[in-house]
Parts: sequence; structure tokens; C-alpha cells
Amino acid sequence: MLLNSRRRIIGYSLISFGALNTVLVHPREVFRLGIVAAADAIVIAHNHPSGDPEPSLNDIRVTHELVRAGSLLKLELLDHLIIGKCCESFTKGYASLRELGFLYPPRRKSKARVVRKRRTGHSFKERNAALVTVTR
Repeated sequence: MLLNSRRRIIGYSLISFGALNTVLVHPREVFRLGIVAAADAIVIAHNHPSGDPEPSLNDIRVTHELVRAGSLLKLELLDHLIIGKCCESFTKGYASLRELGFLYPPRRKSKARVVRKRRTGHSFKERNAALVTVTR
């Protein structure tokens, strides 16, 4: 679904058909219509034929990829919905990756680096105190 700046639907399109257990989708195809329609944001949705709307690892990976691509294009991915049947875990019959907290890519772990400060003293203790760990 394509949305304007007021979050009203301005269009929608079928992007891809999948096999029984997989759908191949490329960010280029997802965002192409949004760019042409001058959309402000998009919502994507797909179904799980099994009826279980729980997101797979691939669903989460693709969502993170689309969030990064949308960020570069200034075309926000508002949500990724997975349609299924009502079950214990998903009583509404769908899963919202935004509601589940999967919409944002994982933060990269910061790498620690050692920075050597200028020595201020001559004793062994003072020299070791001059080494400081700084995180990026």
C-alpha cells in the first residue's frame, strides 16, 4: 500500500507471487511504485499459506533490508504485515512486525578500541592508567 504524508492510502499493487513456502522480493520492486506515485510511506503485506502468521527469520531479514532501502530513498516502511489465521499467539489473525518490534534493523555492536593518552607520569601505575578504552 502506498500512503501520502497524511497516512492515507493513495494506491496499492501486487508485487510478487510466491511458491508454497517462499516469495522472492527485491527492494527495487517494492519501492518502484512508491517513487513513481510520490508516496511518503509504504506498508507491505503477505500471507503464510500455513495459516501461522508468525514471522520467519527470512521475513525479519527482508524487513530490515527494506527499512534500510527506504531510509536511503526517504520512503518510510511503516509496517510489514503477515496475514494468517487466528491462533494462540496471534489472536487477530495477522502479525505486525512494527508491533512485534522487528521493524527496525538491529544496531551494530560497537567496537571497542584502545586509545593511548599522553603519558603524564613515569611510574608503572601512572603509565597503565594512561591507557583508556573508548567505545565508538
